Amino acid sequence: MISRRAFVASLTGGVLAAPLAVEAQQAGKVYRIGFLSSLPVPATALTNSLQNVGLVEGQNVVIDRRLTDAPEELAKLAEEIVRHQPDVIVAYWNRDVIAAQEATRSIPIVMIIGVDPVGAELWRAWHAPVET
Repeated sequence: MISRRAFVASLTGGVLAAPLAVEAQQAGKVYRIGFLSSLPVPATALTNSLQNVGLVEGQNVVIDRRLTDAPEELAKLAEEIVRHQPDVIVAYWNRDVIAAQEATRSIPIVMIIGVDPVGAELWRAWHAPVET
């Protein structure tokens, strides 16, 4: 039986990966995905979803994983991911999204699982004015 987390990660990975897979196959581009999580996540959850749409880690996609069980480390890990300039950041939980939002305004962030992202006002960062 597949766990809820693995199912949601697979579903999100598939939705995220489909447009990347088509472009990668056409252009031969290698995509970089930053993955940030403060919860234990099976390493294969995202890679299996990506493989379903033709993206193979080490061939046409690189996944830069940053995992921690210490929420106070999230800001540092998000900054490390941003330094590697991924095409997208996949964040697992509300606090992971917040750390990614604080680290970048230019890299798209995809949230896998969250508890009331609207109530947590995660949308505000996308509408907040960007300082120049």
